[in-house]
Amino acid sequence: MQKKIGLKPGILMLTIYLLYVLILTMRPFDFSFYPQGHYELLESFYRFAIGDFTLNIMLFIPFGFLSFLLLGNSSLRDYKKVFLCVVLGALFSFAIESYQLFLPRDSELSDVFMNAGGSFLGAILARQYYENVFRVFRTGWFKVKGSVTILSVVVGIYSVVFLGVSLFPIRYVDLRNWAPDFTFQVANEATLDRPWIGQIYLVAIYNRDLSGDEIYTNFKAGPAPLGTGLRVREGLVAFYDFKEGGGKTVYDGSGFGTPLDLTILDPSRVRWLIPNGLEVLDSTVLKTKEPAKKLYDAIKPNNRLTVEVWMAPDNTIQKGPARIVSFSKDTGNGNFTLGQEERNIHLRVRTPLSGSTGSYVNLRTGDGFLNPGNLYHVVATYKEGIETLFVNGKEHTRVALYDSIKSLGFFGNNVLSRIAFSFFFFFPMVFFLYLLFLNVFGKTMKSSFFTVFLACGLLFLIELIFNILFPNKGFDFNLLFASIPVGLLTLLFVRFLETEISAFYQFPLRKA
Repeated sequence: MQKKIGLKPGILMLTIYLLYVLILTMRPFDFSFYPQGHYELLESFYRFAIGDFTLNIMLFIPFGFLSFLLLGNSSLRDYKKVFLCVVLGALFSFAIESYQLFLPRDSELSDVFMNAGGSFLGAILARQYYENVFRVFRTGWFKVKGSVTILSVVVGIYSVVFLGVSLFPIRYVDLRNWAPDFTFQVANEATLDRPWIGQIYLVAIYNRDLSGDEIYTNFKAGPAPLGTGLRVREGLVAFYDFKEGGGKTVYDGSGFGTPLDLTILDPSRVRWLIPNGLEVLDSTVLKTKEPAKKLYDAIKPNNRLTVEVWMAPDNTIQKGPARIVSFSKDTGNGNFTLGQEERNIHLRVRTPLSGSTGSYVNLRTGDGFLNPGNLYHVVATYKEGIETLFVNGKEHTRVALYDSIKSLGFFGNNVLSRIAFSFFFFFPMVFFLYLLFLNVFGKTMKSSFFTVFLACGLLFLIELIFNILFPNKGFDFNLLFASIPVGLLTLLFVRFLETEISAFYQFPLRKA
């Protein structure tokens, strides 16, 4: 009879795996009370990408493998264990897709079937190759655990790689990945699935970042047509004041290059306002007939941008975010987007760091300042990785895309994000550091102290480097404070895990 995995080490390893999966699938931890109406699970059957297919299967292979091992001592026949692993994997996957409805993520029912397939493969691998894996793991465990040299190399490589990944964003906040063949539109996405409802009086696009004083000048000028007030003209590349009063065309009055006029898809769903303005009554779009190459040519070389709108939202339940203004192809490809997410404003700017839509890391207000029917002057600027939002002439929110080690846009920017990041970083770091110091100091307080001290020290070093490179950024003290208790809890977890694994693997392997 072969040796089965112990209950405690098996549960601990499965717990680690589940924690990482939850972190990966809950990011950016920006939960909304209402589910995303556009991300219905049943819509996902027609979506397929070979990359997602492969990743979803691979992600759940460990789930099937570990679940089968935990069922190893039961009296169930092997085919029933495999079936149970598949069912549990499908249920866990369905739970993931369900809570992702409340996140700015795409929930896809097809993922459940792919994850179940991964669980099946993992269970089959566990059934066929468990003993071989057990031998390799046990040999490697004692070899690594007892070698100061190997552990030092692992810790050194991990630290260097993590530091390099953390500094990676500095060079990738320009607009090099902008596309010239996207259209420019107001009040919806080009694919008509992110409608915005409300009144809009003015839209202006600049190929530079306006200063605070310039933005205040435009605010004082109000939402009146271009020729009736003192407005900043330098860098203006597209301008719409909606003074036409009728018809289906909104003309570009910037005077820059070839006019980039907008066509109203369904004029019956809008109402013209006097003396200028347009009320969007129902889902439609104001869109250029051709790609907005004028915007691409004017903005991309400067790597700077200003989007200005005077608008009044009809309600505060529209989301997606609902597109007030966008220069994009569809929901997965956009150069920039200014949108409404319930009572908040989102700005997305496409860079190698922020992704194909600018959504991996982007500016999001969190104070719920929008109220239905209220008129707002909203101006968003972008310069060298800094997204800034001004509301009614005053700076409201600022986000640096490269802001600290969370800048890959992976974890988000709230309390849960910092906790998740801390565990994601600390577990492997604390694990190998603790094993290293066990060889030096044994199971003493020194081992625990130096483990947490050096792990937190690496975070501090990264923050210090960023503050030297960007003096105005400021320390992310919230992350540093969160890292200490998370590091201590991780240490306790690692100590218990090390004890259980060592106790389990000290016995010789019995053959069948």
